[in-house]
Amino acid sequence: MPQIRTRRSRARYFTPPIEFSQSDSQVKTPQRSAVLAAKLLSQELCIPIPQELVHKVTGVPPRTQSQILASKQPRTLYNIPDSGPDP
Repeated sequence: MPQIRTRRSRARYFTPPIEFSQSDSQVKTPQRSAVLAAKLLSQELCIPIPQELVHKVTGVPPRTQSQILASKQPRTLYNIPDSGPDP
């Protein structure tokens, strides 16, 4: 009787690694609040807080920090209270 060789299959992973699955599409509310609080502390205490330091503490890149400060919104879009039906 001939021997049947079975071929071992490699393990296939269908989920992406954790490094790729985390999307930086929108910064969460606590991070946005921390960026705004750092700016407020900088103004109140009259000390410069560099964007690199805020990036190290919050994980928010400098370009996104500028966008957060320009919007002046501490909440992410899905955490903003509903203002009623769209016109």
